[in-house]
Parts: sequence; C-alpha cells; structure tokens
Amino acid sequence: KNLLFGITIFTFNAFAAFSGQFMYNDFYMTLFNVIFTVLTPFVIGAFDRDVDREMAYRYPIMYRQGQRNDYFSLFAISGWIFTAAYQAGVIMTFILVGCGSTVVNRRAGQPFTMWETGVLMFSCVVVTVHLEVVQIQEQWTWLHHVSIWVSQLVWWLFLLAFGAFPLSFSTSLYDLFLGIVAASPQYWLYLIVVPLACQLPDFFVRAVRRHVWPDDHHILMELQLKERREKRDRLRAAGKGGGPPSETEEEQDPQAVVLRVFNGEHPSGFVAPYTADSRFYKLPPGAVNSGPSATTMP
Repeated sequence: KNLLFGITIFTFNAFAAFSGQFMYNDFYMTLFNVIFTVLTPFVIGAFDRDVDREMAYRYPIMYRQGQRNDYFSLFAISGWIFTAAYQAGVIMTFILVGCGSTVVNRRAGQPFTMWETGVLMFSCVVVTVHLEVVQIQEQWTWLHHVSIWVSQLVWWLFLLAFGAFPLSFSTSLYDLFLGIVAASPQYWLYLIVVPLACQLPDFFVRAVRRHVWPDDHHILMELQLKERREKRDRLRAAGKGGGPPSETEEEQDPQAVVLRVFNGEHPSGFVAPYTADSRFYKLPPGAVNSGPSATTMP
C-alpha cells in the first residue's frame, strides 16, 4: 500500500518538473498511514490465519512454507512490487487522462482542477489497497469487515468534516467534496471502474495459481471446507431421519455442548472440574488420578 501510494506521488512530481508540487493536500496525505489504512494491518496481524487451529495441529507440514521463506522470497517481493507499480500506473493513466483540464463534466462548466483530481486519485488509492486485502484474506471475522469497510468510510467522513471548517483552516479542501467532487458523476464512475481495473489482473493470476499450482495451505483449506460440508450433511441427514445423531456428532455440536453443561450430567458451569468420572470431557478411565486434589481446578 505504501509503494502504491508513493509511486503516485513521485510520478505526479515528475509531471510537475520535480518542483515539489503535490497533487494531494498535505493534511490527508499525512493521514494515509495514521488513520485511513491503520486498522487493517493490525487486524490482519492479530487474527489472520489460513486454516483452523485443529487443522494446523493435524498437518504440521504446512509450516514448511515459513521454513522455505515462501512469503518473503525474491519472487514474492518482486510480485508485490510489480503489482503496486501496475496499479499505480492504472490509477494515474485513468485519472490524469480522464480528468484533463479540457474535460468538463458538470453543468456549471468548471473542469477538474488539481485539487479535485487529487481527491479522486486518493480515493482510488484508498479503495484499491483495501480491495487488495479482500483478495488475500482467507478467513473473515467481524473485525476484518470493520477494518476494511469502516476505514474507507472514514476517508469520506473526513472530507465532509474537514471541508466544513473555515477557509483559513481547510484551505484547498474547503467545501471541495460536498460542493464540487461529490456532485460529479465522473467521480463515482471512476471510483468503481479504476479499482476494478487494478484488481482484475491480480484476481485472475491468484485464481489460476490456486487451481494449477496451489500452496500447501490452499489444499488444506479445501480439505477443511470438505470436512465441514460432510459434517453438516450428516447432521441434516440425522435430523431428517428422525433418529438422534451419533455420539461423535453430538459431541461436536455446539448446542449439544451447551445442553450438557446445564442438564445435570456434570457439575454446573461452563468449565467443569477435571474429574476422573467427568462425562463432559469424556476422559478414559484412569486418565486422571482420583482424590481431593483432582476434583477441582486450581
């Protein structure tokens, strides 16, 4: 995301004869990593995983991807550099050509100036980097949705809030979004077309690679999905047949686990004491020594 953002800044500076002129406003340019894209790396770093914990325990060979340095090899880094350069080229080509000074897309007859073009380009960058996360994310939680979609919403809320400040404070962003940019159909059209044009080649390459040259975790993800479907089908078949599910299926059913907590089969509470005769944990005979010290957890 930083390489994509940096390439757009450097390339426009080349068009400006390296005069130091930025297309972006200094205020929101400094907030790119601080506000608009800060949540996603934290959430991915804390909750990202390819398969469930049980699957990782069953197939520890999956960890050899880290031993081979698959994600930080020269090939992987070169791929990310090429992706960022391609997406930056698509964004700048669409916007600098489509938002030229001779193009008028509003009834007032006013063309896009540098600041309107900068808001459009920055919007495309923010949407593109978050859509890239959508492509590489394997398992989703509600925190992933908050970090990806709310971060983009914060960008537009910033434009509305900052543009409402007096001209002496908001400077080039004064009433820019609500008064000029948001009223332009070209802005919303480019906001859809440009990020999709950036993502489609990457999406195609990832899809072909996953089907033709899958990684270890891709195979295990398909196996995990297959086991979940088979378990769901067994439970549905047992329910239609009218008979009770098997003991193994009942143990794995979350509702059955909760019922066993309260139906008197073992001491009350969500965490039952580790006792030798515990039916909740299904311990084999003799697995835990009986005695006062083994009746409750410390």
